[in-house]
Amino acid sequence: MTAARTLFSLAFLLMALGTPSFAQNGSSQADASCDAQTDADWPEGITARGTVTGPCRTADIMLTLTSPTGAIIWKETYSSTYLFEFNSATNAVEMQATLDRWLDDYARTRTTGTLPDWPLDADSPYGSEYPFFVDVGVTRETYIARRQADRPMVCYPAGMESARCLIIAPEGASVDTVGVQSFPG
Repeated sequence: MTAARTLFSLAFLLMALGTPSFAQNGSSQADASCDAQTDADWPEGITARGTVTGPCRTADIMLTLTSPTGAIIWKETYSSTYLFEFNSATNAVEMQATLDRWLDDYARTRTTGTLPDWPLDADSPYGSEYPFFVDVGVTRETYIARRQADRPMVCYPAGMESARCLIIAPEGASVDTVGVQSFPG
């Protein structure tokens, strides 16, 4: 009987202490699905669609630009881990709000005429405290020609401290990337 009594006492003690807590595998709030989608109107009739798929902290964020004729003219995918503000969204509501801001509030519409000057004797454009970095293969001559064309351009966050700048062709037929603008992150 003493063995049964000991077993009963042990069982009672465990019940009194409560169920032991063990780390759960993967079911934290940041692992919840953060699927979201939004559209924004960009210059020259372009529709910008942002789509988020996957768990909040590792979601894929896709930008798809569609011309007025319905042709896809730009497609790029980013990770929420490395994209300004997306890395702090922990649920679908926060992710949707961040996605909306990404394509509307944070996507700055300017013209190529506002790009910083690229002096003849410089290796790159000269701007401010936050430099503009041209894409690989963009020469000074190409850059100056794009700047002088004074075309609509949209710069959207494409990293933690940079915005990708896209030049928009007439009637939204295509886009061309020129480089990235750094900003304080």
